[in-house]
Amino acid sequence: MVVTKKRAIIYPYGREAASLVRHKELLKDYEVVSLVSPKGWGIIEEDAGQADKGENIGIKVSGDFEKALEECDAVIIMDYNNNEKLKNRIVANIHKAIAAGKEVVCATELDKDTIKKLQEEYCSENSFFRYVKERTSNFSVGAYDETLLEIETPVIFVGGLTENTSKFEIQLSLREKLIKQGYKVSQVGTKSYCELFDFHSIPDFMFKSDIGEKEKIVSFNRYIKEIEKTENPDLIIVGIPGGLMPFNKKLTNNFAVTAFLISQALTPDFTIISILFEIMYPRYFEMLKTSFKYKYGFEVDCFNLSSARVDYGASNDRRKICLDYFSALDIDKVIENEYMNTIKPVFNILNSSHSEKMLEYLIDTLSKYGDREQISIGGI
Repeated sequence: MVVTKKRAIIYPYGREAASLVRHKELLKDYEVVSLVSPKGWGIIEEDAGQADKGENIGIKVSGDFEKALEECDAVIIMDYNNNEKLKNRIVANIHKAIAAGKEVVCATELDKDTIKKLQEEYCSENSFFRYVKERTSNFSVGAYDETLLEIETPVIFVGGLTENTSKFEIQLSLREKLIKQGYKVSQVGTKSYCELFDFHSIPDFMFKSDIGEKEKIVSFNRYIKEIEKTENPDLIIVGIPGGLMPFNKKLTNNFAVTAFLISQALTPDFTIISILFEIMYPRYFEMLKTSFKYKYGFEVDCFNLSSARVDYGASNDRRKICLDYFSALDIDKVIENEYMNTIKPVFNILNSSHSEKMLEYLIDTLSKYGDREQISIGGI
């Protein structure tokens, strides 16, 4: 049976949406037909790959929302830097889309009053407004004992030193390539809209303040076990939200609390860590590997050099992590000149040949000690 996908606009198109578009074939219900960026973002009439300075994607970015609206069935509203003027324009365009009979999938945070108005005005009629920014799950957090259940399926961790270090690009790239090779992949990802790609977002109970840390650890372990039982995958990919370490007393990365909880709930068979764009001595990777081993209990199998570098002056002034970004070519040069002899391989996920090498390294590593026949023979 052929499933007809809805023609979708991605708006506002920018860095946040680049991974979604690069792996648009994974979208379960939508076919991306147009990308619309606000004026001033500098990518209108450019290739979509310029949004995150990666390789070309082959789609040109538009600046005309009204024209794109005429040619679509749905609009996917992406996250953006918090700007009141832009927010008002986005909300106005949501109203335009729904008035035109389009479905709206909202993956950016809106205030409660705006959400309520949209839901009351439109959802009662044709369910045109769908808010996916909030993480939800039907998993029941119960009074389990402290025993952790064994996960028999190989588990892959994807983490980063901080947010916005291409973690989701790694997650989608691995998913796409593994599925093409015949593997059955279960996945829990770092974005609230992972369900658009037919896999799970990190469950909401991991972020609730009224649930204790011990209960979160045990419940997340049971949550993954339930996925294993229900989906019977060959591999499970788990994206770790947030950063893996505080930078200093002002830039804490939420003290990497969520990363620690997940690392206590599961033991990974393969771990990818995405680091910031810096030129460091090779022993830096040994230091990170040792730090994560004793802090989280897992070994790092490879690194990804992201395009993001911390602007420490701006970050300290604003009391939040501010990043500068570099191109995929810049990343390639640093890896080639500085990181060819590190203790573990360093890849550039924005380089298609590197993403293939990362996959090959993952499969080769798992096949050496995997106890499931599917891993060693290349899927089912």
